Amino acid sequence: MRSPHFFTLLYMLPILSIVIIYQTKLNADIKYDNIMAPTLNLDNDTNKLSSLGVKKFNEQSSLQSFENLFKQANQFFQSNNFEEAIRHYQQALSLNPTSAQTHFNMGLALLRQKNVDAALASFERAIVYRPSYSKAYANLGKILQQKGLKDQATEQYKKALSLDPSLIEVSLALARIYNEKHNFKNSIGILEAALETNSHEMTLLFELANSYNMVNRIEEALELYKRLEIRYPNRAAILYNIAYTLKKLGRLEESFPYYEKVLQLNPTHAEAHFSRGLAYIVVGDFEKGFKDYEWRWKRPKQGSYRNYPEPRWDGSDLHGKTIFLSSIRQVLVLHVNKVYR
Repeated sequence: MRSPHFFTLLYMLPILSIVIIYQTKLNADIKYDNIMAPTLNLDNDTNKLSSLGVKKFNEQSSLQSFENLFKQANQFFQSNNFEEAIRHYQQALSLNPTSAQTHFNMGLALLRQKNVDAALASFERAIVYRPSYSKAYANLGKILQQKGLKDQATEQYKKALSLDPSLIEVSLALARIYNEKHNFKNSIGILEAALETNSHEMTLLFELANSYNMVNRIEEALELYKRLEIRYPNRAAILYNIAYTLKKLGRLEESFPYYEKVLQLNPTHAEAHFSRGLAYIVVGDFEKGFKDYEWRWKRPKQGSYRNYPEPRWDGSDLHGKTIFLSSIRQVLVLHVNKVYR
């Protein structure tokens, strides 16, 4: 009779291909909402208008009233009083309805109130009065993407980047849409172009490395991850992807120290446990491998454990017993069936 390890190795090796790259977003949220204000700079925006476009005003009093209302609205925005901010933006627009900047800021305030449709209309009006308003296009794309209209969002993101290629958040959002569609060629093109003007941006490098991994440009992916490791030696996402990529290259012994670092930083990192478990199994360390392999149940979207009346195999002697194998999303589970004599 073959040893239990024979059965284990025979059925476990095919599942190595199901481990996916860890694509945790290093930046928590993508934001295109730098409020535009020549008199009150809330978010250090570098693309502020040089003027409010108020040359049409003939009376100084009207100009001052508009500027005061605009400034007050921004102050309310800064203090998170979005209802008052919107009211003051509306009053300012009654004096200068063609102020693209005011329409844009009101759109941001409406977004804070989760009034998405009204915000979308405000950004559209901002574009009407300033067709080159890149951040208005970016916010339109963000809203459309949230609505699930990814094709329309893609077009808005493209317009934003054609006007301002330095918009990192837009490049990331567009690249991720392409990745979701498995259009890695376009994703890589977007990210490489963005890096021409933002060569040291961490998230761009990380996303590009992930995209390289997806198209099996593995050595290039590893090179980028290693560059990031030098700058951020304690980022679990970077260390995990280095470990995963080394394993993908067959350099298993080199991968283990990286898995260890990840698990020191985050002992409950399910992907690291699971991926390391598969690596242990390949090198023949079944005891460690099966222990880590059990973390598969804590992986995202793994599903629930399928119960059977027979007990799970605990590694004991299989003499006189039969192994029952069941497939759960390409993951094999070992059970001990009834004893047949």
